[in-house]
Amino acid sequence: RDAKLLKDELIKEYKGCETVTIVELLNSNNPIIKQYAKFLFEEDYSLYTAKQWGINPSKVDINVLKRVPVRLDYKEQYFTDKYQMMPKNGFTDFAYRLIDNPNIKVMLNIDALERISFMNGLVNVNFEGCKDSKIIWTGPIDSLFDYSYGLLPYRSLEFKYERISSSPYQSYPVVAYPKAKGYTRITDYSLLPKQDCFKTIIAKEYPIQYTLDSKTDPYYPINNEQNLDLYKKYYEKSKKFKNLYLVGRLAMYKYYNMDQVIRTAIDIAKEL
Repeated sequence: RDAKLLKDELIKEYKGCETVTIVELLNSNNPIIKQYAKFLFEEDYSLYTAKQWGINPSKVDINVLKRVPVRLDYKEQYFTDKYQMMPKNGFTDFAYRLIDNPNIKVMLNIDALERISFMNGLVNVNFEGCKDSKIIWTGPIDSLFDYSYGLLPYRSLEFKYERISSSPYQSYPVVAYPKAKGYTRITDYSLLPKQDCFKTIIAKEYPIQYTLDSKTDPYYPINNEQNLDLYKKYYEKSKKFKNLYLVGRLAMYKYYNMDQVIRTAIDIAKEL
């Protein structure tokens, strides 16, 4: 009875909406919705957010809380895009095919920063054939400018893999565990795609703070007012170099999804 009452109130207040953010629910004037939102925030959102970002949820940019909405229907999809797909043979094959072109030269185990210099409003790169080139930077923007204004904070992840003797381990490929100790999510690879098998491999994600001597990589920019103010200093500095273009989470210090990053890259390509 209480569940039906809550659903009726949600549908009435957000008529025609498929989703609603936890922020909107918390700001509702309807006491039934507000009570539910408070419960949901305290038992789920705040716990997950605190683990993921390593700070009090009140200090996280409000747009982070808006990223995972509450659904007002029974669709199982996370996204609502008309077309949803993955590369047929995975993103690794997708990346290899992108660079399989005679005009593209790939060089590994080279520190690009050791080949970069700044002069006369241009970024100069000491690579053969790179004179007067347009430079697309996808790494951390603070590293590009030798941390001249300070270190931009990032969160990273440590993945711990387990072999499970039964399959599937859980009902869905990726499940969040806000109350679990240490880890935030578990991925069950027997469900990506769904397969009939006797065993599976699962990966638990443990959020950690990224540091320069970390054995892992920076994954998530920590978007709050203080960090964004620091990023703006680096961004303003980057604008002084007319052949420099920033793309991706680390360079633009934004919490992008994969489709958003690809969209940005396509837009930059068109601009060039």
